[in-house]
Amino acid sequence: MTKFLSVTGGKPLRGCVDISGSKNASLPALAATILTDDKVTLSNIPELEDISIFLKLLTSLGKKISIDSKNCISIEGSLSSIIAPYEYVSAMRASILVLGPLLTKYHKAIVSLPGGCKIGLRPVDLHIKALRQMGAEISQDKGNIEAQCKILNGSEVLFTKVTVTGTQNVLMAAVLGRGATKILNAAIEPEVITLIELLSSMGAQIKLTGTTIYVQGVKKLHGTSFRLGPDRIELATYYLAVAATKGKVEINVSSDSCIKHTLNQLSAVGKADILSNKVKIDFSNAEINPVSFITNVYPGIATDMQPLLCVTNSIANGPSVIKEQIFENRLQHLPELARLGSKYEIQGNEVRFEGGSEYTGTTLNVTDLRAGAALVIGAISAQGKSQIYDYFHILRGYENFIEKLSSLGADIAVN
Repeated sequence: MTKFLSVTGGKPLRGCVDISGSKNASLPALAATILTDDKVTLSNIPELEDISIFLKLLTSLGKKISIDSKNCISIEGSLSSIIAPYEYVSAMRASILVLGPLLTKYHKAIVSLPGGCKIGLRPVDLHIKALRQMGAEISQDKGNIEAQCKILNGSEVLFTKVTVTGTQNVLMAAVLGRGATKILNAAIEPEVITLIELLSSMGAQIKLTGTTIYVQGVKKLHGTSFRLGPDRIELATYYLAVAATKGKVEINVSSDSCIKHTLNQLSAVGKADILSNKVKIDFSNAEINPVSFITNVYPGIATDMQPLLCVTNSIANGPSVIKEQIFENRLQHLPELARLGSKYEIQGNEVRFEGGSEYTGTTLNVTDLRAGAALVIGAISAQGKSQIYDYFHILRGYENFIEKLSSLGADIAVN
């Protein structure tokens, strides 16, 4: 029998919740461990399905992995294989991040084309073009990317379109390359900055100026101990869940520059009290404000936040307009929100919300990770019961999601 999430909505969230380590920063950090045989210890790594898959991928390549304690992982050893198997790579997009490290350290890589959420075409042609500029010979055969080189040479790489994983892949390739690499129009998302900090702690020579990254290749990287920062999208998820349910919650999160920026964006929905390691949110007697925006690369509003803001915009105290310009298929949650009661008009990639919608529980189907989180927020704020199918997508990106919501008083369980 197919399992589903059973939700009875209409209860304000109350209590305290902790924000876990960043999923989107953890995955490239795991890929970076390929660049050295020494031990790399990563802490504040969330326990997620995507993390588990990536660790299995590293193990299949020959890395030795030990769990030191909860959310702390040590990875060491040389590789016994340069083939990233389909069974792991097809499960998530971030697996493409092993291409650059494999190529620069072992001069050869065979990586299956990546999978993940079906939110749009996320081609790897920008990765391949950049690595070819650095001297790699790359072909695609039977669903695999096959790459080799004698050595990667420093080069000037201009991304015609900002790409986070492309920037991360070329960055990791360049740190062991010969000479200097200049990455122009680089992504500067917090997850890229975290990777730069990790690689620098391993001995890489990297400088960031605006949207240009300068890398001077070195012969060898060494081990390190590194702590990942909090997950900005998880923070946004709980913030907006509190707003949608008219709740009152304290969110425990270390307030670095990335978190402060995210909180500043969320404050448009409704103000919160921001302390050094805590955010106090109280919507028990507050209106939910509509927020009109266009998704954009950092420091713009992240595409991952768009489905979540669709929920609050639907029930906000006025109209709003959202334009999705990152992924062409990232509006698949809208028909499901309409089943809950959302009122909107859609033209192409632009959505106009009336505001003031009233949610009523219903049967819902999850299409991707962030859409799933949005549907849960909608369901816990709705009157009545909902059944949410294909909820496994949510577990890819949220640590203890069901348990955390339950601790805040949400009536949610797996059936």
